[in-house]
Amino acid sequence: MVTAGMVSTTDVMFTISGGGVIDIGELVAMPAVEIDIEPNWVVDDIDPTESRRTLASQVSSVRRQAYRRFEAALSADAVAKVRAGGLANGADWGIVRAALLGDRRGAVIPRWKHPDGGIDAAELNRTAIYGIGRLAKVRHLGGDQYGSDIAFEEVPAIP
Repeated sequence: MVTAGMVSTTDVMFTISGGGVIDIGELVAMPAVEIDIEPNWVVDDIDPTESRRTLASQVSSVRRQAYRRFEAALSADAVAKVRAGGLANGADWGIVRAALLGDRRGAVIPRWKHPDGGIDAAELNRTAIYGIGRLAKVRHLGGDQYGSDIAFEEVPAIP
């Protein structure tokens, strides 16, 4: 599932009877579409920390906030889903690509279904990446089939 476009976020908190409060993080609301991806997708942890040796050969590091990067190949699909509004709400790959231009925020959720078709909340929450995404150029694979790649880089919370 890929979401992109206008973003609305808010802190979400619950009050528990007895006076306790639990902060569960942020809630993001934006349009979503389901685009099939190949099963060999990857998520990598990127650590942009900069380390150098000093004159005395000690290691001096400037810590940076780590983030995740998601990469996947979209499953080959027909022209209807690529550029004829064949996805949910009349969207297609071109509309999703345009929604992500200019480093607009979006989300990708590579695993959210049980094999039986139900929603797997644990996998949805664990694999969801909110950040900036790019849908690569569309490749003609022959006949009525097209392919592309997608990448998302997490925009981590400020510690």
